[in-house]
Order: sequence, then structure tokens, then C-alpha cells
Amino acid sequence: MSSHDLALNGEETAVLLLTGRMELKFANAPAMKLMETQDIVACPGGVLKTSSLQGWGAFKRTVGRQAVRGLWAKEVAVCPLRTRYGEEWIAQVYPAGSGQAIVILLQRGAQWTPELNMIRSCLRLTDAEAKLARALWEVETLAEACAELGISINTGKSQLRSIFNRLGISRQATLLKMLALLPARRISSQGWQAGWRREWAASRGGGGTRRE
Repeated sequence: MSSHDLALNGEETAVLLLTGRMELKFANAPAMKLMETQDIVACPGGVLKTSSLQGWGAFKRTVGRQAVRGLWAKEVAVCPLRTRYGEEWIAQVYPAGSGQAIVILLQRGAQWTPELNMIRSCLRLTDAEAKLARALWEVETLAEACAELGISINTGKSQLRSIFNRLGISRQATLLKMLALLPARRISSQGWQAGWRREWAASRGGGGTRRE
């Protein structure tokens, strides 16, 4: 099975959590499938490597840089990658704090945004809060998110404070990290929600929610 069989169409998105030394700390199910095929990435000995040398050096350096940035740094770095068959992919690399980086692997041309139902169910947000959270994923600032949703900046600030209080966090970058760990496929079972919360706690090196 080639990576073409796992083409991302909004239902499967590979998400990994890496240290600055490329040590794998977390991989969701689509990422595990990609590593099994070894067409784009592999993880021998717990250290992530690309299957093609093309772009490997830049990707490794980017993960290292993003891992040492503070969690408040929202900027995403994008690295081009190729499979062994020449298919073009990109790696979106986000700072995750604590010497780690979130990597989202996308086939070139694919786009991924967390689904509203997954944001509501996993993060336990209201409809309005979930819409704001997703808008913040797609744009750079709270003002832009409010404009996209057609709400006032004061309403946006109030909803964002409510999101922070619900999740026990205090930074927008932490919210983005939580969104990155959400599944891309539509699953609404309580079992999946509980599993996601365990994965989120494990990615933070602890067993419960604590304020960021």
C-alpha cells in the first residue's frame, strides 16, 4: 500500500508530537498507518525519519527550531517532503512547548480544519465557542476571527475567556495545540472522547488538566 492510498480528504490527517531530537512522543491512527507503510515517514528506534532524503535536513532543523520556541509562538513552519514514489507532501510544524513540536502531514493540495462536532464534543464547548476556536485555527488574530464570524471583538474576547476557563488554559497557542490533537474523522463516541483526553494529558506529561 502506497501513501497514495492514504490520500488526505478531510477524513484522515496524520498528527505527530516530536521532541527537538525527532523522538516520537505521540502519533494518531493516520500517522501510525503512514509509518507502517514507510512511504513518507518511519520511526525506527522511536526516532522519526523521512523515507526520502530529499527535504530531510530542512525538516529536521525546522522541528528542532519549533521545539525550542515558546508555546505562545503561533507561527507555523512548512516543509516540503517527498515519498519514495515522488509524491509531494508538506509538513506543518507548530511549537508545542516543553521542547516539543506538533507535526501535521498533508498531501500537497490537501487542507485540514478540525470539524465543529469534534471541537464541541472533545473540548466540551458551546456552538459559539467551537466556531470561534475553529476560526482561530484558520486565521492569525482574534480580530480576524471575529470579522469572519460576524461578531464584535468584545463578544469574541468574552467567548475566548470562556473557552480558556472551560479548558483550564490561558494561552491561544495552547488551544491550537489541543485542536491539532483532535481527530480529523467524524467520531462521536464517548470512548473516543475519553481516549483523546488521555492522549492530550499524556502529550503534556501529566495525567490531568492544569492551567497553562
